[in-house]
Amino acid sequence: MSGIDLYLQIGIPLIIAFKVLVIAAVVYGLFPLRKIANKQQLVRRSIDAIS
Repeated sequence: MSGIDLYLQIGIPLIIAFKVLVIAAVVYGLFPLRKIANKQQLVRRSIDAIS
């Protein structure tokens, strides 16, 4: 019983914190990827325009 209580006190906040970290990592990971993709497209357009 005390083991379950301990898990509820420690485990659930850890799971919530882990989910928040995962969501934050995904969000912060996607924004740079989009920016890099946009930069690559701009570079390709400029190269096509030059050539």
